[in-house]
Amino acid sequence: MTGQIDITSIPRMQGLIEAMQTPAAEGGELMEYATTWVTQKDGFEPSPVCALRPFARAMEAMESAFDDAFSTYQQRWTGLTEGVAQSLIDFEVTEGKVTDGFDKLLHRRTRVYVDGKLAYE
Repeated sequence: MTGQIDITSIPRMQGLIEAMQTPAAEGGELMEYATTWVTQKDGFEPSPVCALRPFARAMEAMESAFDDAFSTYQQRWTGLTEGVAQSLIDFEVTEGKVTDGFDKLLHRRTRVYVDGKLAYE
């Protein structure tokens, strides 16, 4: 299926969480660029009689729009990243319970996992 990511192991899911940091950083870089260069109003206010002076107010509105958009992006991306991290924890717990159940069924020692790593048997 197009657009679907199959997570088949804990290391792949950990890799996804790490990969998600790149778009988060890029969003910050984009916002910095927008507020530094795109919404710069200095060129529209060289003198009180400049014909382009009204554009300076438009740049303020544009900067506010960028701020709102970036704030929404940050909130949603953070929520998504936290959700994936929680899913990883849930996945590890479930995997531990399933493994423990099979071990008991097969009369093996119980395995205990901490942070996705075998702590002891």
